[in-house]
Amino acid sequence: MFQHASQGRQADLGFDVNKKILMFTGASGGHIMPALALRRYFPLAPIIAVRTVTTEALLKDTANVVFIRPLALGKITFDALKDLFRAIVFALKFKSERILCFGSYLNAVGVFCAKIGGAGLYFFEPNAVPGKGTALLSHFADKIFYIFPTRVKYQNGVFCKFPVSAVKYGREEALSRLGLSSDQPLILIFGGSQGSSFINDLVAGLLSKLRFVQIIHITGEADFVRVNAAYDAHKGKHLILPACYYMSLLYSAADAVVSRAGAGTLAELAFYKIPSLLIPYPLAGAHQEKNAEFFSSPPAALIITQRDAEDGVVLKAIEELVSGNFWKLKENLAKISLSDDGADLAEKLSA
Repeated sequence: MFQHASQGRQADLGFDVNKKILMFTGASGGHIMPALALRRYFPLAPIIAVRTVTTEALLKDTANVVFIRPLALGKITFDALKDLFRAIVFALKFKSERILCFGSYLNAVGVFCAKIGGAGLYFFEPNAVPGKGTALLSHFADKIFYIFPTRVKYQNGVFCKFPVSAVKYGREEALSRLGLSSDQPLILIFGGSQGSSFINDLVAGLLSKLRFVQIIHITGEADFVRVNAAYDAHKGKHLILPACYYMSLLYSAADAVVSRAGAGTLAELAFYKIPSLLIPYPLAGAHQEKNAEFFSSPPAALIITQRDAEDGVVLKAIEELVSGNFWKLKENLAKISLSDDGADLAEKLSA
């Protein structure tokens, strides 16, 4: 279980850490990680989560977690419905004062439990383009916490910072723990908690031209064997992982990042002040492209759309990341206050 970061001096926080908070999260790291960060301030708050390999790994050492089997139209099973009923009963028996929904179809379950149980209802919407759960159900919420300036103006919107793990290591310590050296720049490459086949294939095709950097590459489970084989044929000191649940160590070691532009990723890049090359996922309403715009002026990242991400363009951008544009991007990242350890959301949730 998370221990409260400020135990022994709770009066200094300015809000009640004993308030009965219940959290609903979806199936991705982008849903789970901010909920976990918030648990620093509400360590007893239960989490109701969709059961996946990712959520089980992230929540395996966390107390007060209720899992629901995934629900999908056309694939709804009796066991999944039983899980859902059990979660609703749990939520109503808990008698929460406030229910916070982090996205996915569980927003609808949160709405139901809040209205039946008389709890305050809050949505956390991290993307510049609202997800379907927020867009459809926003009028039920008492408050919607948003991160980026959004074209959708919520009447009940409240700006807040994105909660991140906020654990930092010294660079040399992080490199040593990862078995890497400080002789070459280190590039961290990933495509979100599920991985990105597009980024995996792009980087695999450039490996022979990337001898000037060390690489940590998180491939996603589906592509790991294929991408790892490409690195085996490429000389260099690299670390290839199918998934990673200790990202703070990797961020502390990295000089630069190549990634998608999920809201959680951008919040972490802003917190750790790491220059990045962003290749936003173009589908799902192009919400990642809208997220990335936040880093565009003044430029706090290099941004290339997927349709423009040809080998030569990407190679040049990676070279710029670790040389010419590095310090300018660092300087602009220092001006961005997008994330914290959860204190801002905790305070506004308690207000």
